[in-house]
Amino acid sequence: MNEEILSKYSDYLRQEYRKKRTQITYYNGVSLFLDFIKKDVNEITIDDLRKWKTYLNNNKKQNSTRIWIYSVNKFFKWLGKPDIKLSIPNCARSNKIILNNEEIDRFLQAAKDDPLHNLVALLIYDAIRRPGEIADIKRSNIDSESSKLYLDDSKTGDNYTLISPRLQEAIHEYLLVRPKPLPGYEEYLIINPHSNGKGKKYKYSTSIREITKKIAVKAGIKKKVTPYILKSTAITLRLNDKANPRTIQRLACHKNINTTLKYDQSTDQDALEYLRRQDNREIDFNILTPEDQAKKLLDMMLKGEIDKQTFKAGIELIKPETSKNENRCMDGYV
Repeated sequence: MNEEILSKYSDYLRQEYRKKRTQITYYNGVSLFLDFIKKDVNEITIDDLRKWKTYLNNNKKQNSTRIWIYSVNKFFKWLGKPDIKLSIPNCARSNKIILNNEEIDRFLQAAKDDPLHNLVALLIYDAIRRPGEIADIKRSNIDSESSKLYLDDSKTGDNYTLISPRLQEAIHEYLLVRPKPLPGYEEYLIINPHSNGKGKKYKYSTSIREITKKIAVKAGIKKKVTPYILKSTAITLRLNDKANPRTIQRLACHKNINTTLKYDQSTDQDALEYLRRQDNREIDFNILTPEDQAKKLLDMMLKGEIDKQTFKAGIELIKPETSKNENRCMDGYV
């Protein structure tokens, strides 16, 4: 019924988007909608879109619903009917069980016994790269002098991220043992070492996922470990380590800081630990008033952190000159 218009829309998507996956996602969203409504596109009304949204809400996850509704909105805008559109639900927060500091240390340590595993682990954790991006990295994308890794046709377009010193070393060590590439694959950084596809680039991002699973098994980690768990881990632990969120946004190549913060999986325990650190933080003694300085010295003496003589000497130092001469004012603390 709508084959001709779908064919034209498919041509438009190929011209508009470089990523094959993006083209397929937007096309499938419209195709599924038209199969559901079973009407000619010229007869479709806003009520039909509402029925579609009700079906999605009852049968699909919230983030999937977002994609399908956006796809249909985009289609009708392309048709010149921008008023036929639906509101898009908010993005649902995905709660992932991330690795803690001890586990990520074990993971990275376990990866070191294999140059390929070490390289993949650091591309995910240090450079915060997606599996598909890792498979597509070319040697010409690496600028060692400026510590930059250029990304061609990534999810955010042509971009670059920064290379950590240990990632720089991992790249060098991998290139020393890198399998011989077949003709046409010489430029790719990571070459498939296995018989099925040996000498070629990794064709599917699932191969990168399999490597992360193998490293987790070597490290004795029982949690589910995927590249996206590692990505959330990298962002969360760095935020907990007081890294500037804008710095993490830059490393992750996110256009919007809100995208970066969606990966943050900080827990109630993290919040409590922060509050404990705040409660126990060191206070600059010099910014306190003389009265508060005296109270602080008394508290330290009562806790056994300083002895009586040190306490007395401290009190003498913070006394105003007139009080020292009159030998009064602070003596009540001794």
